[in-house]
Amino acid sequence: ILGIFDVDFDFAASKVGLFVPHPCEGKAIFWPHDDFAEIPFKLDEGRHLKVKVMLDGKEVNAIIDTGASRSVMSLETAIDLFKLDAKVLQANQDRHEFKTLQLNGVTVNNPNIILIPDDKSKIMGGFREPEMLVGISVLRQLHMLIAFKERNIYVTPASTH
Repeated sequence: ILGIFDVDFDFAASKVGLFVPHPCEGKAIFWPHDDFAEIPFKLDEGRHLKVKVMLDGKEVNAIIDTGASRSVMSLETAIDLFKLDAKVLQANQDRHEFKTLQLNGVTVNNPNIILIPDDKSKIMGGFREPEMLVGISVLRQLHMLIAFKERNIYVTPASTH
């Protein structure tokens, strides 16, 4: 049902809004903002929003999940991509604070990501595709509008307004 609307997630104000899709592409953001990111997405067969993000400068396939309280990533992907030490990760209870997560130019600093082994993941039957789930632990730092008709997500920092 949400797919027929533009869905506004104002995490800073703890509000969700549903809007008739804007008739002009790229004009859906209605809140005061300087810069914004326009992030194209694909819907998979489970209607998950699949996007590409940059985590510490590396491209990662991700799902945007407003129902997930934490952001999680494949342990194997994290070790491979970022050359992380498995022993250090285990000492940190498989959590890692990355420097930046970027969504087409909008940056979330110091995202703390839970790293889960592929064979233990319940996400999509295992990781590999996607490699990461972006949950509220990151999203709460953003103001986000999902324009389903356009297949774009518009994002600004939550502090913009």
